[in-house]
Amino acid sequence: MPNPAAPKSIHVVLKRDQKFLVNGALIRANNPVHIDLYRSDVLLTPNQLLECEEAMTPLERLYYFAQQMLIEPEKRADWYRAFYDLSVSVPLAARVDELKLVVSLILHSDVQKAMTKLRRMIRAERKAFLPG
Repeated sequence: MPNPAAPKSIHVVLKRDQKFLVNGALIRANNPVHIDLYRSDVLLTPNQLLECEEAMTPLERLYYFAQQMLIEPEKRADWYRAFYDLSVSVPLAARVDELKLVVSLILHSDVQKAMTKLRRMIRAERKAFLPG
C-alpha cells in the first residue's frame, strides 16, 4: 500500500540532448534517461523550454524572456526589461487583460505561473491562426 506521507515524484523522460530546468539548473541529457524528481520548486520539462530561434511571435518572445529569468537569475533585471518593453509594445488589444495578468505575475516573481498563462495564450494563438 502506498505511503501517503511519502513525497510525490515527477517522472521525466529525456531523449539524448534534451534539456530541462530544475531549481535554476539547466540540465542536458547526454544519453536517454528516466528521472524521478522529488521536491522540486522550479521545473520546466523539455516541451516547455523554448530556444531563442524558436520564439517567432511576440507571445513566444515574451515566454522566452520569462523562461530566461528562471535560467539566468543573475540577469533577471535585463530579461525583465526586455519582457516589459515588448509587453507594452505588443499589438494584442484583444488580449490586454490576459497580458496585464502575466506582467503582474512576473512582477510578483511568479514566473512559472506567468509562463503557464503564456503557454495557454500561445496554444490559443496557434489554434486561431493555423489551419486544421
